[in-house]
Amino acid sequence: MYWFNCQQILGSDKKSVKIFPGYMREKLRDVDMSALTTHKQLEAFISSPLPIKCPTDIKRLSDECPEYFEHSEDKFVEANVFENALKRRFTFCDDGRANIPNILWWDMLIRTPIEDTASILKMPVKVGRNETDATPSIYAKHPNFLLWLNDVFVMTGEERGSTGEFGLAKEAVLSKMERMHLSMFGQMPFLFTYAAANSLVQFFVIDRTLNVYPISQLLDLKILQNRIRCVVSAINICRILNHYPPLLPRGFLPMYKKMTRDNGTVTLYEDYFLKKLSHDLYDSEAVMAIYEAIGRKQIQCAVRCHYDRQKQTLKLRPVGFTKLPSNDSELIVALICVARALVGLHALGYVHRDVCWPNILCLGDDAYILADFENAGRDGDRMPDDLLESRVLDPLVKSEASGHVYRSCHDMYQFGELIADTNDPSLKQLQINLKSVNAEERYTAAGSLSFLSNLHQNCKMIV
Repeated sequence: MYWFNCQQILGSDKKSVKIFPGYMREKLRDVDMSALTTHKQLEAFISSPLPIKCPTDIKRLSDECPEYFEHSEDKFVEANVFENALKRRFTFCDDGRANIPNILWWDMLIRTPIEDTASILKMPVKVGRNETDATPSIYAKHPNFLLWLNDVFVMTGEERGSTGEFGLAKEAVLSKMERMHLSMFGQMPFLFTYAAANSLVQFFVIDRTLNVYPISQLLDLKILQNRIRCVVSAINICRILNHYPPLLPRGFLPMYKKMTRDNGTVTLYEDYFLKKLSHDLYDSEAVMAIYEAIGRKQIQCAVRCHYDRQKQTLKLRPVGFTKLPSNDSELIVALICVARALVGLHALGYVHRDVCWPNILCLGDDAYILADFENAGRDGDRMPDDLLESRVLDPLVKSEASGHVYRSCHDMYQFGELIADTNDPSLKQLQINLKSVNAEERYTAAGSLSFLSNLHQNCKMIV
């Protein structure tokens, strides 16, 4: 849908002027991001007039809202972007248990303007809503309104049915946003959100200090002028988001979006991952013991987990992102972290069986953790048939002669596979050792950790 339902309006010289989507796109893109560095500046911009006034033959609109509308007798021109705000009769349901009637109104004044503006700007946005969720009550629900740009979460909304619940909606906004990890921002200066309850709506931002600030007044959508302000705010937020793609974080799952995996689904929340398994773990007793050991700090540099065996869910912390090291210095630091995790794991008689970069999370500041212990088992047990086709599996385990028995030395083969495209002769030497066909000659996790720690210390001395 375009903002206008015809191709032309009358210019000031009374000549026919064509309004092409390209012209609209150019006007909407015109945002000085360097002038939007504080929440106060954002608040002023969000409520500022749009770059094009909308023509109307309704004198009341041009008189009462001259910043948004200009008078025009051209009956063939209407501002479609304001159509819902102007022509609908808004009747809100004040039953806190019945949000569905109110969702229609909220979407008309927030979601639709964002989607229409994104369409003109050719922005790859996706909008979603919280689905019926059978998640146990110990887990937080998603927000009700969700917006992703290039599959990265950029905006959310908390919605309630009753006017008296606006405080709860606002509280939910604050509590969820303040739990987010800073790395989820990438280079974005702000994330956007709103709280809604019945006819009340207010927009907020969270900044890189994880503080939440209001960027609009509390708007009562039963009032026409406030509906217009709500539409304008939604459009201006979208105009800002149009400049976000270069600032988006990399390596994160789309927050709140349930992603399908081979063994079930995974959803990223503000400060944890939630995995829902589609089948039993290969060795649930071993996995539970491993996560308990991590909780007791017997295994370092590893993801923590609350495992609900009955419901087949794993709640994993902390939140990290996948990141391939960009140079040998970063690679050495990452390998040291993974080696520390394997030292503790192997000392307790367990093996990971799936050591690879997608299962290693970066927390920022040279901190990495080993994750995804769902395929783990006991040292010396037979490898499950389903895992024998893994591309990172040691060929010795695939051999019939080995009986497909998996030992800690086979974790070290996978550890060696992490070393790629290195120019450091010491790292190349380590990789050759770890991938030796004679598994008994390979460094243990403790030996690898000592080797890498010495290498890291020598590199620091050279610098």
